[in-house]
Amino acid sequence: MLLMLCWLHLLQERNGLCKIFKQLNMRTVIFLLLLLCCFFEKTYSQKVKNDFFALHNIIRGDSIYNTFDKQVSLIKSTGYDGIEINQVESFEGMKEALDKHSFKASYFYVKINLDTPYIDKRVEGYIRQLKGSKTIIAPFIISNLKFTPGNGKADTLVVRLMQQLAGWAKSSGLQVATYPHLVF
Repeated sequence: MLLMLCWLHLLQERNGLCKIFKQLNMRTVIFLLLLLCCFFEKTYSQKVKNDFFALHNIIRGDSIYNTFDKQVSLIKSTGYDGIEINQVESFEGMKEALDKHSFKASYFYVKINLDTPYIDKRVEGYIRQLKGSKTIIAPFIISNLKFTPGNGKADTLVVRLMQQLAGWAKSSGLQVATYPHLVF
């Protein structure tokens, strides 16, 4: 808006390039510019539709909603778009409940442990089961090993494992978004 007002001011000061603006008072011009902005806002604005989803932590461990089936049913009934699959150990039970309730896995939280030079073998198959679901694969990286800063060993390992995970996700039409843990 400020840019438009500056442009208008420059046009008014030029040698009669914009006689119409000279005949209008500034309030009218501002009103017309605001109206024009409101009219074009819907045309040029970007619409982003992200899932409104629950992390499994909000209900995991509950004494009443103590099965994946009950948890998915509750979360779906409260209006969420989906729920997280919390790690590989939960995948099969959660996926079964999601399928039963026709509900979405919005997020698959995957551990990458640098203490072992590979990703859990089940992850590739689980990602294939999510093919086309728009689930976000969210790796978190941990290690108990002490990597020496600056030697690149941890970086090399992380890059290799993330590329492997990204390849699996790409072949299933899914995206990867790193979950940034610190001191986990």
